[in-house]
Amino acid sequence: MQEILKIDKMKKSKLNLVISLLIGVGIFSFFVWYVGPDALRQIYYNSQPIYFIPYAVITTLLFFTQAWRLQIVLGAYKKSVGFWTLLRQGIAGFALSYVTPAVRIGGEPLKIYMLNKENKIDMKTGTSAVIMDKFIEFTGTLIYGIISLTLLIFLDVPNFIRIMLGLALLAGFLVLSSTYYWTLKKGPGPFTNLFELLKIYRFPKFRKIKGAVAHVEKKMEDFFRKHKKEFFWGCATYLVYGVLTVFEAKYLLLAIGIETNLTELLIIIVIWGAINFVPVPAGLGFHEASQTGLFALLKGSGALGFAFALVTRIRQIFFTALGFAFASHFGGQQISKRVLGKKGK
Repeated sequence: MQEILKIDKMKKSKLNLVISLLIGVGIFSFFVWYVGPDALRQIYYNSQPIYFIPYAVITTLLFFTQAWRLQIVLGAYKKSVGFWTLLRQGIAGFALSYVTPAVRIGGEPLKIYMLNKENKIDMKTGTSAVIMDKFIEFTGTLIYGIISLTLLIFLDVPNFIRIMLGLALLAGFLVLSSTYYWTLKKGPGPFTNLFELLKIYRFPKFRKIKGAVAHVEKKMEDFFRKHKKEFFWGCATYLVYGVLTVFEAKYLLLAIGIETNLTELLIIIVIWGAINFVPVPAGLGFHEASQTGLFALLKGSGALGFAFALVTRIRQIFFTALGFAFASHFGGQQISKRVLGKKGK
């Protein structure tokens, strides 16, 4: 019976993925037809290639800050991993995340697995480190969101943008504060409570990992209690990430001939980041639709927003291809080790 339920669940998951992808393709196709030609003309006639140089440098540095942050977290657990190794693993994780509905977290299991196989970091420590890394990332996102909302209150922007951002920040605050509270509170941790609530442990496969989940939660508690300095420096790396994101967007817009002020830049970045939480692979269609609509509101031309979305899409595809190249190389190494291991026996 449980096997049948498991198969049905997998079928539903695949069906949901296909449906969400088809919706994204449909939306994307509509905007290609509606504003695509104007967007391409904007890029062709108004591009300023000189600005693509700082854009390329900054967009690459964003991955550097992510590797640096995870390195700080791993250091708190007395684990030493080379920076370039973490950078490569981070890009591989980004690639997997990008093609899954969970754009912000879909590639984390791959990073944990690569840390285990390449750096001999046990799965429990690796899982805890990656979760703390994401916790710091979302904390930084919340801080920047609050700053953006504060600025937008005093700027001339539509009320619905303030309301949407405010609700998103409230939801993020509740999730982070709940995770922090249940991690430090005596008794079951946040994931144990969540799994109990969802009755996940009723399945034998998940009951087997109950002890491992509790162990991960204990490591998270140790990090919160004993490694406040590392938490602070991790947040500092995200502040650098946030500043770089502003410059990344600014130089990209200049590169395709679009001038923006601080207000417009903040709104563009906020909407850009929010789309990452839409459960559609690569945010396909929704990224283009949101930026097209936003630029129609801000600049009176949706084609400008679609041009911006297209260039960011090219950037993401490039790093996705690079990430899958890293992942394929890693997979090839693992296969070689298994083959050689069997020959050795």
